[in-house]
Amino acid sequence: MEWAIQRIKYLSGATNTGAALKFALERGFQNARGGSIPKVAVVVTDGQSQDSVAESAQQLRDAHVMVYAVGVTNLVNVHQLHQIAGNPARVLTVESFDDLSKTLADSLTWDMCKTEFSMFLICFKIFKLV
Repeated sequence: MEWAIQRIKYLSGATNTGAALKFALERGFQNARGGSIPKVAVVVTDGQSQDSVAESAQQLRDAHVMVYAVGVTNLVNVHQLHQIAGNPARVLTVESFDDLSKTLADSLTWDMCKTEFSMFLICFKIFKLV
């Protein structure tokens, strides 16, 4: 997981997290790959969304997507992070993008893998957890 996080590219410009959440729901979480595969979205932001996040985030959660919100730097809107995740236990913050990969990989791997037994089995195979 840490390798995948390190490959995330930073995109500058406007922050439209609500639109991104809607796009993820419409394009990324279809049951074409099988309804038994756990659905997890990790939203990483370093600011405040210029559009509303509440409705799109709720729609993701209603579609049984486990949503994590990660804020990078002290410029994030923590209230929006909570709206995105819908659960304070799924909100993470880090000081900088340099801190992101290790902190995020450790926190999310453990949290996602302990959530449901079926997901634990998937994580066991992928991450070789004991």
